[in-house]
Amino acid sequence: METARKKLLPLQILKILRENSCKEKPITQAEIGKLLRADGHICDRKTISRNIGYLLANGHNIEKISGGGSFYVDSTFSEDEIIMIVDAIYSSPKISQANATLLIDKLSSAISYKIKYAYKNVHKVGEVIEFDRQTLLFIEKISQAVNNNNKIYISYNQFDKDEDPLSYKEEFSVVSPYFVISENGKYFLVCCQEDRSNLTTYNLDHITDVEVRENTQAKPITQTIGNRNGADFEKYASEHINNFSSRIVNAKIRLCSHEAVENVVECFGKMAKFTTKNNVLFANVTSSESAIVNFALQNGTLAEIVEPSRIRELIKLELCELENKYNRKN
Repeated sequence: METARKKLLPLQILKILRENSCKEKPITQAEIGKLLRADGHICDRKTISRNIGYLLANGHNIEKISGGGSFYVDSTFSEDEIIMIVDAIYSSPKISQANATLLIDKLSSAISYKIKYAYKNVHKVGEVIEFDRQTLLFIEKISQAVNNNNKIYISYNQFDKDEDPLSYKEEFSVVSPYFVISENGKYFLVCCQEDRSNLTTYNLDHITDVEVRENTQAKPITQTIGNRNGADFEKYASEHINNFSSRIVNAKIRLCSHEAVENVVECFGKMAKFTTKNNVLFANVTSSESAIVNFALQNGTLAEIVEPSRIRELIKLELCELENKYNRKN
């Protein structure tokens, strides 16, 4: 029994180094000994030093510093990559606090002590959206079709405006799929319908079935409107914020406070361009009409849409409708 414990000692020390040290916070042999004793291993500093030497000789990324400290260097992921992974876990609306903690624990061998300590007091709030495994199946089928240049047959739910506004009716379509966009926990299929030349977007939450038409040839994306040189996925996603079906326009926004600058970046991303004229700050953005109208309504006292005039008229109509609604007696 004692022999077996001694053989496991290097692995225990390696585990301690991985989970409790980083470049900014090396761990001393005394601290390693304290953690070993808490786990039932009794050994002196000389034994710990010798086992660290064994680990180094076997190629483990451990660095010693003057003063007796050591830390584990993980080369699987860079620190920036780890931060992105951990941030994605905590930001996902489909991962609960308990599952986020569990995932971080499973990634513990690749996550430095520094990162784990930094996220120790981060807590997820808000309602968790249950992940639908059928969505993953649809994404797999769509990817298969894209990779093989096939069309797909989809069935999807539409609001039945004519019959019952609270119910759906099932529609069917054959489309050429190009890519899937992930935004705020939702997935959107970007494709071209068989009888059209413009790109169309479907929320995968509303799709009920996907079938790959293996003996068909999808329309090349270069034959769709505005994509002669191929699609710019990032540009398409940024221009279709909030509503994928409305018209894309260039808008000029007069910003009345520095708070509005943050709101522009939050809503339209870093592609927004800022200019100053006569000490007045302006933002130039490209996005959907609905996204720009929503931005204006949410930032009424902080920003003003200067152009296009069509957007100004849409905002006026929205405001008139709101005024009539709230002046009406219940």
